[in-house]
This record gives sequence, structure tokens and C-alpha cells, in this order.
Amino acid sequence: LGTYPELTRNLPQALLAGGWNLLSQDGLATLQLCARCGVAVHVAGVFASGLLVGGDTFAYKAARPEVVDRARRWGELAAAHGHDLPAVAVAFAALPAVVTRVVVGMASPGQVEQTLAWVEQSRRVGGEVWRAAKQAGLLDASLPTPPPPPEPAGASPRAAAPPLPAP
Repeated sequence: LGTYPELTRNLPQALLAGGWNLLSQDGLATLQLCARCGVAVHVAGVFASGLLVGGDTFAYKAARPEVVDRARRWGELAAAHGHDLPAVAVAFAALPAVVTRVVVGMASPGQVEQTLAWVEQSRRVGGEVWRAAKQAGLLDASLPTPPPPPEPAGASPRAAAPPLPAP
């Protein structure tokens, strides 16, 4: 993208599927490049092929035991902070400023209602979750995330994430 400016004029937005969720941050370089080029990103695969919402697949295959364990640890961390795991997954997907949309799959009215509840809850996921995830080894310590908020004094609990560093 960086060497083809005419392409970025004609590509105002792109979809990153499966590369930016609690279990995989393989899309970080893509997010960084899109941010530099002014390409808005829509993130899909937020629930890691269903593993983060109680399924047993990751990347559309049976999840390996170590990935299942990591999802379990994320669930414990989310619960310790008073959140449902899917709400933390949505919050993480939306962290980078270049992400303008989070795309989720739904197949029934009940799933729509549940997803809307998780999206609402995701707005209350604060920087303390990301700090705890880094301390627990669930996120790389160098991954840009918002800091925990100062002691509540009417401030919003969700701070904006810092810009993605250049690769």
C-alpha cells in the first residue's frame, strides 16, 4: 500500500479477518500499514471462529489444547474484572484507532440481542484489563493498549488506545 498511493485513494477501507483478536495479533503489521496509509480497517473474526463465545474451533479447525487453555485464561481474566469474555473480545478488536468497524457473525435474533449486549458491555472494558493481560502473558507487553484510567472521578473508564507503532 505504501508504494502505491493511487491504490490507497481507491481503497478507503479494508477488512482484516481473523488477524486481530484476543488469541491472535498476527494482523498488527497490517493494521500499522493501514494506519500509515489512511486506510480504515474493519475487523472480523473477533470471536476467534467461536472459541471466545463457547465454541470449540479456532481458525475454523478444532482448537488445539493450548489455544483452548489460553481462551480459558482470557475468560478467567475477563470475569475477574467483571466482564463477559465476548465483551472483552469486542473491546480488544476496537482498540486501534485505525479500526472503524468491528464485524461479527450472527445467525438468529437471539444472537443479535446477545451481541448487542456484549457490544454495550465492551464500552466499559478499561485499560486495567489490558495491563492484567500483559502481566498474565496473554498479550505481548509491547502491544499498544490504553493505560488504566486514573481513580474514577467522573472520567470515562475507556481511554483511547495509543497509535500503533511503526513496524
